[in-house]
Amino acid sequence: MDRTTLMTTIAKAGGISNATADRWISTVLDGIQSVVTEHKQLHLRGFGVFKTFKRNACVGRNPTTGEVIPIPECSRISFKPGKTIKSAINNSRARG
Repeated sequence: MDRTTLMTTIAKAGGISNATADRWISTVLDGIQSVVTEHKQLHLRGFGVFKTFKRNACVGRNPTTGEVIPIPECSRISFKPGKTIKSAINNSRARG
């Protein structure tokens, strides 16, 4: 699913315009981004947890040439699904 399909789905389910649904999507995504860029966790009860973590610098190899490539330290984001969404995913697999 892409953003346009999500927007249309939300608009139909909520009985609102596509423009309003798109503003709501932008607002939610901006909120998530502002929390995780401050390296805080965002707990959405029943849905999951967004958090950032640091990945240490390491050395990798180019698989074609075997050349050693330094990989710098960086921040990553992770999402751990909550109990409700895990259950919904598992139930949809059982039906399909």
